[in-house]
Amino acid sequence: MDPHTTLRKKLELCADLPSPAGIALRVIELCQDPEATLSEVAGVVSHDPAIAAKLMRMANSPLYARQRKTENIRQAIALFGLNGTLVLALGFSVVDASPDETGFIDHNHFWRRALACAISAQLLGTRLEPARKEELFLAALLQDIGMLALEKVEPELYKPIHEKPSHHEEIISLEEKRLQCDHAAVGAWMLENWNLPDHIIKAVGSSHHPEAGDRFSAIVALSSTLGDVWWHDDPHARLRQAVADGARILNLDSDTLMAIIEAAGPQIQESASAFEVDVAEQLPAELLLEKARELSGLMTVNTLQETTSLREKTEALTQHNQKLKEQSQRDNLTGLYNRAYLDQILAAEYRLAQENNFPLTVVFIDLDRFKQINDKYGHEAGDQALVHCARIILENTRHSDIVARYGGEEFVAVLPGTDASGAEVVCNRMLESLRQTPLCLKDHEQITVTASIGIASLDQIADVHGAYDLLRKADRALYSAKHGGRDQLKIYSA
Repeated sequence: MDPHTTLRKKLELCADLPSPAGIALRVIELCQDPEATLSEVAGVVSHDPAIAAKLMRMANSPLYARQRKTENIRQAIALFGLNGTLVLALGFSVVDASPDETGFIDHNHFWRRALACAISAQLLGTRLEPARKEELFLAALLQDIGMLALEKVEPELYKPIHEKPSHHEEIISLEEKRLQCDHAAVGAWMLENWNLPDHIIKAVGSSHHPEAGDRFSAIVALSSTLGDVWWHDDPHARLRQAVADGARILNLDSDTLMAIIEAAGPQIQESASAFEVDVAEQLPAELLLEKARELSGLMTVNTLQETTSLREKTEALTQHNQKLKEQSQRDNLTGLYNRAYLDQILAAEYRLAQENNFPLTVVFIDLDRFKQINDKYGHEAGDQALVHCARIILENTRHSDIVARYGGEEFVAVLPGTDASGAEVVCNRMLESLRQTPLCLKDHEQITVTASIGIASLDQIADVHGAYDLLRKADRALYSAKHGGRDQLKIYSA
């Protein structure tokens, strides 16, 4: 009988292979359904308190830093999106399902290396495949999952390498010698049974042969070498290999890999905390980076220089076009979003909130007695005041919130996932910051600029007829705050 067939039979008959929990499998199904909503995913995830708690912990970690705390699972899923939720729920589930260390694999080492690979792949994806960086995280995290399956069906397989530090190449060589296949092929078979997307299955299956795959697969393969940099007994050798592999399969220069390694360190620590994996033995990143800088001299081959130059020109053009697009969405004076972009994003956020029954709040802000500043101190001082207040408003909102200059001395903030009570806390903090932060004019005179604020929240209003109507109701609440004495907020109520 063909050894591959024999091994597959053993895998199929094994009752305790690593596998995702039922909740994670249901999330996979939902994410493949084009009509699935965030609310449905939130409902499914909420049935597994352990996964829900870890998603909340990840949402409030520095990896997804926000100025305001993520307070419920819906906000967390809105932050991650469908793909991100799939990645994390499946990752948490599979790590939790990993068996105890009864065999010859050090499971803590296995998962900390897997996390280093996953973070490296995600950082590479941010540069090379930004639309698929979450899927790259998942593919890299699971690329060696076949080892855990082989440990179950061939308990003695890894015994020869148990007592000494083993390199990944040695593990692959041992598998091919004993089984005529490697754990990448077994991992691809497992992911196929879990109904994961074909490109993730392909990336795992070809992770030991990057030249045979596409760029997505090549990134996953390179992440394996980058993951070894953190835990290998000779990290400098792995770093040299990573530099060579990066240049060969992805045309990356050593500076790019240095930046990725530098960024990976803190993210590995944060992810390990959420995944409950011990990384106490982490090698200091500074030593690796110092060595990486030494290695940068190796990358002076003419062909690589030409490739690097071409890529830099392409990246510069891309950045220039992105900058032009960004400028078209921004107010020239304050740097906030402009009215045109506000109209687009408010309509999109309103539609998302309605479809998924999410909270949404619109905040209308008007600077008090602004005309008097212009009349007394001049228009230059008025511009200073607008920039000053825009900065304070922005500092008191989250990165996920949208803040725009509506016109003149009026500003609008859109707060997705925030109800009226949450918005009231934000706006009171905003008002206090304006009171406590005077503006110093060019002649060193200090003035205090206050504001009046109107709040309209979907959770407080039954009869909202579209995004513009919600904005109009916030404007009416602002009118009430103005006529109530200024320097205060009012919440719209019918």
